[in-house]
Amino acid sequence: MFFDELAELLKDYAVTTMVFSMDGERMRINVLPKATEGKSDPIPLSLCASPAELNVGFMDAMKSYRERIASLAEQVAEFEKQAQAAAKEAAEKAKAKTATPAKTPAKKPEPAAAPQKAKQPAEDLGDLF
Repeated sequence: MFFDELAELLKDYAVTTMVFSMDGERMRINVLPKATEGKSDPIPLSLCASPAELNVGFMDAMKSYRERIASLAEQVAEFEKQAQAAAKEAAEKAKAKTATPAKTPAKKPEPAAAPQKAKQPAEDLGDLF
């Protein structure tokens, strides 16, 4: 069982390192898969439990971890596919805009404002007062 589950994990990764250490009465196990070239490494798995707990639950934890990282890898692959399609579409739109520049109607020059008439001085009203 142990090696069957480990073999499933190894199918998708170039190398998987497992580090075991004791933390008091508890055992710590770190699982560090290394992705094949061109892929990113998944998040490592770190488990800490008593040996009795690991006897019961380690294989289920490994299976769950393997399924989870496979699901995450599928999500990342889908995201990358969509991102590439969006980038291609944006590049095509930019290329289309530069190929056919929009024509704007030429503005007619506004006529110069007519000169204002000089104000005539008011009549001398000094006699009225």
